Amino acid sequence: MSTAQSDIRSAIIQRYKNAALSVPTAYPNAQFTEPDSSSPFIRLFVMVSDSVPATLGTSGQDRHDGLLQLHLMYPANEGEGDAVSMADTLLSWFRAGMVETYNGQDVYFLGGSRSPGQIEEGRWRITLNIRWYAFSLRS
Repeated sequence: MSTAQSDIRSAIIQRYKNAALSVPTAYPNAQFTEPDSSSPFIRLFVMVSDSVPATLGTSGQDRHDGLLQLHLMYPANEGEGDAVSMADTLLSWFRAGMVETYNGQDVYFLGGSRSPGQIEEGRWRITLNIRWYAFSLRS
């Protein structure tokens, strides 16, 4: 049985955790207590699009593409300097050409983009979309 999907997700989250950020992170479907509105936090989502054959044959490779989406949630009405600085740090950490490996599974990062900020739930939110892809052996 292939563990490609879980290994890909683990590699992406491992890369994020290795950045050793000082801001708490809300991971999907994990217990998280949101800090008060004067403290920042980040919401993390690993989004996967369709997997497609990269090579033919029953033992070929499949290509997996997706996004790491990060919602940078910062205090409202305090300017965007800290949030933009964090966005720059994260976009640099996941710049094009970076590779992370988990359990032998490589994930390649293609860089990302940043949305303009907006108020959401009483906080200033900037969204980062970081593109990634991976190849896995078809089993």
